[in-house]
Amino acid sequence: MTARLVSRQPIPHRMPGLPSLGIMWNWMGRAGSDFKIAALDGRRISLIQVRGKIVLLHFWTTWCGACIREMPMINRLHLDFQDEDLALLAVNFREPPARVETFRNRHRIECPILLDREGEVGDAYGVLAIPATFILDREGMLIGKATGARDWSTVTARQFIRELLRADRRVASSRRSMVPERRQAPRSG
Repeated sequence: MTARLVSRQPIPHRMPGLPSLGIMWNWMGRAGSDFKIAALDGRRISLIQVRGKIVLLHFWTTWCGACIREMPMINRLHLDFQDEDLALLAVNFREPPARVETFRNRHRIECPILLDREGEVGDAYGVLAIPATFILDREGMLIGKATGARDWSTVTARQFIRELLRADRRVASSRRSMVPERRQAPRSG
C-alpha cells in the first residue's frame, strides 16, 4: 500500500472583506472544541451535528449593547445563508434561559440559540470579550475569529461569506481528491 501525504490548504487570506471585517485567521489548523449543549428550543446541539458546513459560532449576551445591535444582522445571515451550507450558532454566554427567550421574542431572532449557562463552551474557545465570532471550516477546523461587533449587513460582509463558502468548497474538494490511495501489493507466486 502506498500513500501520498496531504497538506492542509488554508482558506485564501486575500478574500474580499478581510481588512474591513477585521477577521483574524488561524493558520495553525486547530480543531474547534466539540460541545453538546442545550438550545433555547430544548434540543441538544453539538458541533459534530454541523460538520460539513461552514460554521459561524457567535458568542453574545442580552445585556451587551454591541450584541443587541449585531444580533439582528446575525439572524439575517442565518436566514439568507441557511440553505447554502452556512451554520450559524448563536451561543448565549452565561445567562438564564428566560432572559434569552425574552430577548429572542422581542427581536424576532430565528437562528439557533445555544445556552452556555456555565460558560464552558466560551472558556474552551478562549472567549475573553463579547461579542466574539469563530469561523470553522467544513471539517471543524478553526480558521478565523472576530472579536467585537461587525456590520454583517454590508455588501462586503455578504461577499466575504459567499467567498468563504466557495473557497472552502474548493479546498474541501481538493482535499478529497488528495486522500491517500490504497493499492494492493502485487501478489507473488
